[in-house]
Amino acid sequence: MYMKELVTLLTQAVRLTFDSNFPIPEFQNIHISPEFPILRENYPAIWVDFEPTLPVQTAGIGDVYLYTPPDENNVVHQYKKWLFQGYATFTIMALTSLERDRLFDEVVKMIAFSQLNPLYFRFRQTIEDNPWIAAQVDFDQIAQRGKSATSGTPWGSDDILYEITTASAVIGEFASDLSTGEFVLLEHVQWVATVEDSYGNPTGPTTTFQYPNP
Repeated sequence: MYMKELVTLLTQAVRLTFDSNFPIPEFQNIHISPEFPILRENYPAIWVDFEPTLPVQTAGIGDVYLYTPPDENNVVHQYKKWLFQGYATFTIMALTSLERDRLFDEVVKMIAFSQLNPLYFRFRQTIEDNPWIAAQVDFDQIAQRGKSATSGTPWGSDDILYEITTASAVIGEFASDLSTGEFVLLEHVQWVATVEDSYGNPTGPTTTFQYPNP
């Protein structure tokens, strides 16, 4: 449905921030992944995930929309719009408390200052400009969870792992084709308007137009 694509989108947005041009050298191209970091060389790391809080639900009651993919010669498909809600979570993981706290501060800046600060703008732009998932992140409130220091590592040493998680509320919607389950790219579809009789059968001419308008 949407989970893999949403987590991939969030991961990409964070990676574009902590790239080779990030001004703090030790945080350039760090390990950012939806998978738990299990190797010592992965640290410090940002573990990206999405925590759903409500059921996935349709955007309306019984609403079915029609569209025509631009490469299918006016073949009409049906799709539905779906809503989701939850939290984008970014777990900062490091081998020292200082490194964890410094990276945490940069993640908070990435979320809080992404509207105008050019250093963090790509994080917000990547999320908001995605053509498949319309996700809206609450950039004004950042939850802080699970600050911890735990002895033992995935690679079997007695090192201490330091963690803390930020969580930002997300609401969004996506559209999926009813016959294939695939995402519908709304930016390039043709909308088909039909007139139906009392039994739901199409009557009269259809009207087709492109979105966005050519």
